[in-house]
Amino acid sequence: MNMNPDGKPSSAASHSQSGDHIPSDQRQSLPGYFVPLVTSDVAFEIDLRSLTRLLLHNAWLFLVCIGVFVGLAFLAAMLITPTYRAAVVMMPASWQGEGGALSSFSSQLEGVASLAGIGLGGGSSNADIALATLRSRDFTGAFITDYELLPVLFDDDFNELDPDAPTLNDAIDEFDSSVRQIHQDLKSGAITLVIKWEEPELAAQWANALVARLNEKMRDKAISDARNSIGFLENELKKTSISGVQAAIYRLMENEIKNIMLAHVRSPYAFEIVDPAVAPDADNQTWPDLRVLVVLAVVMGFVFAFVLILLIRTTRGT
Repeated sequence: MNMNPDGKPSSAASHSQSGDHIPSDQRQSLPGYFVPLVTSDVAFEIDLRSLTRLLLHNAWLFLVCIGVFVGLAFLAAMLITPTYRAAVVMMPASWQGEGGALSSFSSQLEGVASLAGIGLGGGSSNADIALATLRSRDFTGAFITDYELLPVLFDDDFNELDPDAPTLNDAIDEFDSSVRQIHQDLKSGAITLVIKWEEPELAAQWANALVARLNEKMRDKAISDARNSIGFLENELKKTSISGVQAAIYRLMENEIKNIMLAHVRSPYAFEIVDPAVAPDADNQTWPDLRVLVVLAVVMGFVFAFVLILLIRTTRGT
């Protein structure tokens, strides 16, 4: 207890003691002891009411802004050049997945081929190689060149006499980024090649042509590789007199001859077309999508009106 020099309790101590005997109901009503605070829920309710009054008071401005933006959306839908989507659904050729007798025969030869220092190889499947080829710049560039797509892809900017005219590399980048898309379903193995273009007939034609060229390219590559292997094996056969190695080489040559035969007789060499591309109807465009444009217009109109109201109130100082 704090004591004064004369031995009496200090005023602070006496004040504290007197306060201890004040009933709780009377203590809450004492002036100066408590400051009333507005809780966050009450503040939120006040702000929400103010915002609601603001919106209702300026409803006409929101309707005008949204109407203007929706009108611009309809105008844009009429002026934007439509884009159409054509797709080819394909699967890896069934003979590659099955393997069959030829695959079993090749696995049996691996040990024997090692005697001759020849590897049958493993690595990626033909389907994986074909898919990588489809995505390659070399394959895309050859397709653009053969179909003379450079002026088609850059219709507005292309001029052969202009030194700054788009190049083949520019066309490949444009084709990869805006025209062609490749989707692979890892679960089912299905591959979808999508072409998006302004003319529906061209979109379907390019999609089907890409798959046809890919099958042809992979077939030619398989035949060329097999013939090169046969030539190499024939040279190796002349260098050895060991009967076991000679037998292994003959069987490897037989394997390559079978590969050539398969390449010739299998029409869909790399991919079998499950669903070919068909030109979409004129009203079945991918872009512009009027529904998406209208939704965006409504949102932008609302935001524009709200910002405009805030600017007006700030300018007026209210």
